[in-house]
Amino acid sequence: MRVLWFTNVILPEFASRIGLAQINQNGWLSALVEAIRVYAPGIDLTIACEGPCGNDVVIDNVRFVTLGYLHWRYWRTSVDQIDLERIRQFVKEVNPDLIHLHGTEGRWVTLPECVWDARPVVASIQGVINGCAHHYTGDLLPSEIHSFWNLPNMLLTRWSVYRGAKVWEFRLAPQEAQAFRRIRHFLGRTTWDFAWTKYLAPDATYHTVGEILRRPFYDGGRNASTIVSHSIFCGAAAGYPLKGGHWLIKAVAALKDKYPDVQLRIANSQR
Repeated sequence: MRVLWFTNVILPEFASRIGLAQINQNGWLSALVEAIRVYAPGIDLTIACEGPCGNDVVIDNVRFVTLGYLHWRYWRTSVDQIDLERIRQFVKEVNPDLIHLHGTEGRWVTLPECVWDARPVVASIQGVINGCAHHYTGDLLPSEIHSFWNLPNMLLTRWSVYRGAKVWEFRLAPQEAQAFRRIRHFLGRTTWDFAWTKYLAPDATYHTVGEILRRPFYDGGRNASTIVSHSIFCGAAAGYPLKGGHWLIKAVAALKDKYPDVQLRIANSQR
């Protein structure tokens, strides 16, 4: 069976092979690749993503391909026709039995049906922008947002918390809602996934499919002798206000009187 994935990130083993920095994001994808190699070696898997055009390598029987960077028109609401044709030709060359789009919040779900050429398509739900867009600012007050306003960075990157919230609400959320109306099969894990699928695509078929974690989560263990008393580690709170890192900091601050030695460590991927 030939399966073609479209992912929103370059998986670490592929990045390492083509000389790019490895970023441990979407770790369940790497874990799933490893599981397919071990438990379903009969699957002919190709993984495509955005990245420097021309990289096409096979690593342990899995093909990894970068398709260049998509060019968007009309404020990122449609993909350039040249890109569409290039991707369509790539899909035709792979000739998959199934196309799997990882994430409804990314760009791949926006591509028109002509790209898939009548092949079956399923999309995994990684997060639902329509359910999160109104909470992007994490209930921060304007005064709190302005307190860490970095004007030089905003001018250079054209990015701020307010701009992020607007992009989510007025570009990504409508784009995702349209994708839900077009795609007929979805993979999800939670009641949240199911409820939003039925709201945005009531006629689509929903499949409950769990995810797996990277090997260190299963192989690792806690050693009582190395535990730091009153220490807290958080691995998913630094990306943007929606993650709630500021609420965690406030909660830890409230513990200082009773636990003056409390420590908080927040990890974040570096690009």
